[in-house]
Amino acid sequence: MIPPFSGTERRAETKPAMKIGFIGLGNMGCSLAQVIALNRHDVLGWEHDKKIVEEINTKHHNSRFLPGVSLHPRIAAAPHLSDVFKECNIIFVAIHTRFVRDTLAPAAAAVLPDTLFVVTAKGIDAKTGKTASQTISSLFPSNKQVIFSGPTIASEFAEGLPTVVQLAAEEKSTCLRVSRVVENNHFRTVFSEDMTGAELGGILKNIYALGLGIFDGAGITGKNFVAAYLTFALGEMATIGLYFGAQKETFYCLAGCGDLLATSMSSKSHHYTAGKFISLGFSPDVIQKKMGVLPEGFTTLHTIMGIARKNNIQLPIAEEIEAIIDGKKATRESLFAFFHRMTKHPD
Repeated sequence: MIPPFSGTERRAETKPAMKIGFIGLGNMGCSLAQVIALNRHDVLGWEHDKKIVEEINTKHHNSRFLPGVSLHPRIAAAPHLSDVFKECNIIFVAIHTRFVRDTLAPAAAAVLPDTLFVVTAKGIDAKTGKTASQTISSLFPSNKQVIFSGPTIASEFAEGLPTVVQLAAEEKSTCLRVSRVVENNHFRTVFSEDMTGAELGGILKNIYALGLGIFDGAGITGKNFVAAYLTFALGEMATIGLYFGAQKETFYCLAGCGDLLATSMSSKSHHYTAGKFISLGFSPDVIQKKMGVLPEGFTTLHTIMGIARKNNIQLPIAEEIEAIIDGKKATRESLFAFFHRMTKHPD
């Protein structure tokens, strides 16, 4: 199924240089900044970790999040978030969802009226139950947004490997503003009008990437199981998406299926890696210490399961993943429990 906007006519022949803003210069932020800088745009980013700011500005490296990658000299880190708001009218929000409100709100007065926010965050704020785009809408109701979703293993496009992402916005012209900044021979985009589906696809797939990491890490799976698991998981994602008003078709495009496949089967995936740690007996607190930050899928899982129980939505896979993480079931027991539920024949 092709997304609503195929947009083959959207690519401009010339790309006048712009200054693009970033909130967050971690793995995703720095990788995207590298793509944009190589497209001959200037990048001004803000990062809360001052050691990273100094290293980017003095050595053109981010050894914590992109070790071994020389950052383009067009990339600079700003000392104050308000500098990014004042100087850039396209800003990528590349921080964890739970930090969006507290990070953006204090500098809100500096935001330009025509600033476009590009949301790369793929999580739910446990305190508010809101996604990143919902939080941004509450802070900046007049500013437009683009959801940046799809298979986006950041280190790959930082290395120049071919990547296609899905952009979603209410208007095609809004997607065009972003595609003209990021596109080149190895980084392409497709468009969609379904902002809800595109954002949820990126958020929900983290649950199932965690799960596959758990089952793979336990050594009780093969390719047959993985194929069946991902098929069932995709259906479960669509079920949740429909409840929130998303289009079912979106989950069978890059923002759903594409992101699920990439995140669930890559050793570079934080969620798949975290799932493997769970299979080794590590608690979420220990995983957070080992990885530096707890992947957003843990919060997403508990939030979605709370909504599912309240509204009688059946999510067999997510339910079993939650039981494993909460220590209520053994991995093997959960695997066969949901597998039998998903393959139960009618009487």
